[in-house]
Amino acid sequence: MIYGLLLGLLAVATYQNHTDVEKAVAGEASSKALHDVALRQFNEFFEDRRLRIYSVTAGIPVIMWYTVAVGALLNMVLIWLFDLRLGTHLLLGGLISFFTGTMISLIVLMDNPFRGEVGVSPQAFELIYQQMMTE
Repeated sequence: MIYGLLLGLLAVATYQNHTDVEKAVAGEASSKALHDVALRQFNEFFEDRRLRIYSVTAGIPVIMWYTVAVGALLNMVLIWLFDLRLGTHLLLGGLISFFTGTMISLIVLMDNPFRGEVGVSPQAFELIYQQMMTE
């Protein structure tokens, strides 16, 4: 009889312990899922940061500069082929040369968009950071 009572008490204790273990395992599983999501978001954040840092030093590829130079030379040749009076030729050539020079200087200034006085400022990133930290 004592053996049966002892066995019953052991079964109740085991059942209670099993319930506690089940709750702990469920808590660990949800915490592991949360940990996995946090790691995935951190990896995405790290990748975006690395791409942003790379884009600071990246510029226009050399082949694009060749294309701009060939386009400017082609404009000069086409203007030279017109059969115009000298004054009209100088005016038209001057306007197109001014426009081409302005576009090339704009391309040079915007070659590195995250540097220089024409570059994009970090204000937007700072604003987002401040908003995220206040929430």
